Amino acid sequence: MIVHKRLTALLVGVFVLSTYLPAAASILPALGVSGEERVSSAANLISTPISTAVPPTQTTPVSTAEPPEGSPISTAVPTPTPNWLSNPTYLDDRSTATGLIYSYFNAINRKEYLRAYNYWRTPAASLGKYENFAAGFSQTAWAKVRLGQITEGIAAGQIYYSVPVLIKAFTTTGVHQRFISCFVLQLSQPAAQGVPPFVPMGIDHAKTRYVTTPGNGRELLASACSGPDKMGIPVNPAPVTDRDDTIANNYLDDRSDPTQVLRSLVNAINRKEYVRAYSYWEHADGLANVPPYEQFAKGYAETEKVQVMVGVVRSDAGAGQFYYSAPVVLIARTSRGAIQTFAGCYTLHISNPALQAQPPFMPLAIHSADVRQYENVTDPTGLLSRACKP
Repeated sequence: MIVHKRLTALLVGVFVLSTYLPAAASILPALGVSGEERVSSAANLISTPISTAVPPTQTTPVSTAEPPEGSPISTAVPTPTPNWLSNPTYLDDRSTATGLIYSYFNAINRKEYLRAYNYWRTPAASLGKYENFAAGFSQTAWAKVRLGQITEGIAAGQIYYSVPVLIKAFTTTGVHQRFISCFVLQLSQPAAQGVPPFVPMGIDHAKTRYVTTPGNGRELLASACSGPDKMGIPVNPAPVTDRDDTIANNYLDDRSDPTQVLRSLVNAINRKEYVRAYSYWEHADGLANVPPYEQFAKGYAETEKVQVMVGVVRSDAGAGQFYYSAPVVLIARTSRGAIQTFAGCYTLHISNPALQAQPPFMPLAIHSADVRQYENVTDPTGLLSRACKP
């Protein structure tokens, strides 16, 4: 069997094997409303405390242990079919237009304002200073959203989505208000992004207006995006993130929990989107758990496909930092047809999202890995049980 050591090094991440209404108007700038569209009286949008609910059971071989009390991460529910949404379970999903909008409001509802700010492609230019953005939510209780017909357009290597959003906002004083918005999202073709940092799907701009009349939700959604803000053609059915599929035909960019980060990494490798794959590793404060990008990308020259299995994820917390240990089995096929089996333990890290106070927001990412190659076996699930043992 041909051992593809470069693939090994890059999956591991090291070269040694065994290795995001006070008085009203504040919500509207936060939603990207232009000056002439701002409403003189509204309410401040959105927020509920961090959920500590037990995550739902996952199907074997993937399972995630209940996080420690106060942990920001629990296993996120799949991005649902567009409807009213106010679920507080942690969601950080940029795989689809649906996932991104739900993640944005999820961050607001959880008071993770830096994360919400970070979902804009150019937040400082679009929203102004982060401190002003966050202060605008001081009287927000929570909000729920409903999405309309999403449309998609492609131009000059850019993918655009128009997303009509009906917002029901609730203030800390019990005021209920409705807004209708058109969010325009943008994603530079991932495979064409040649150098780090990777730029994920983000909010390019939005237009929002206050709704004074009851009812007519469908009509409001149908007319929310018009003119140059209505991109391309309708996306039917509505985009829903497939959180289990890592093959090249699917696009998965989900940092909602450790399992999804690892699946997103493998999906990026299978799609040959190596700048995106590189982005799932922690690069803050000079951490060098992966080689320079050029070397990282070259390591996949002979990689055809990778499959991943993730076992029971363990968590640890302290001083506002959260670490997760994930046992992993990787089965790789090289361009020469060789099959290779790797197993080991990935460590993922995130600073408490609600406590991150200065841009940029640092999402859940791979901190380090200890992975070894094993003989190919018919049923590799047995390797998971010992992958994270000392």
